[in-house]
Amino acid sequence: MSEIAEASCDVLIVGGGPAGSTIGALLAADGFKVALLEKDHHPRFHIGESLLPMNMALFDKLGIMDQIAAIGIPKWGIEFNAPWHEKPIEFEFANAMDKSRPSAFQVRRSVFDHVLLKNAAAKGVAVHEGVRAGEVTFPPEGGASLVASDEAGGQTRWRCKFFVDASGRDTLLAGQFAMKRSNMQHGTAAVFGHFTGARRLPGKAEGHISIFWFEHGWIWFIPLPDGTTSIGAVCRPEYVKTR
Repeated sequence: MSEIAEASCDVLIVGGGPAGSTIGALLAADGFKVALLEKDHHPRFHIGESLLPMNMALFDKLGIMDQIAAIGIPKWGIEFNAPWHEKPIEFEFANAMDKSRPSAFQVRRSVFDHVLLKNAAAKGVAVHEGVRAGEVTFPPEGGASLVASDEAGGQTRWRCKFFVDASGRDTLLAGQFAMKRSNMQHGTAAVFGHFTGARRLPGKAEGHISIFWFEHGWIWFIPLPDGTTSIGAVCRPEYVKTR
């Protein structure tokens, strides 16, 4: 049997997406010894590309606003469409109650997440990619512990004072403690892809997200840098299964 290495930190984070990278960077900047375990290698594909104005203050705090602006397309508002309306309805963030943040960005998530993860590492987070976390235990003396496995078959037992589950859809702790429940009033499924050559709105509105309502759900249209457009349909699962 292979030997299990030992490692410790103040805060152990599982998941290198936006949540894990952000909390890691903030805690490391405050002087905590932080380690982050990520099962994949960045950059990696992920969906969810449309940011909101309220995100901007956090990018300022992380010190990465210039980097996000460099990888994103400006998003000044949103366009709503429906077959029951004669024309689209447009809303600009500058007309919101809080006018201090009139814009946001559309970003390719693989690049966006990589920027955040590299920033966490630059702030002092020990980032370990290609590492899968095992079961988390909480010993009586406090803190948490887990055994993580890397791609070469090596194992490390991590001990920490605080544990952060930022595993996203993997729901590490919720799965371990059988806490996941289906919301029968909000069951949806999405079918999506990235396309080139899609016609965008003219001028300043080019970066708008467009939402299209239809009988079985709604469709997103998100323009990304380099001419790519993210398009997806969100519907009831039973409708998607009829296709």
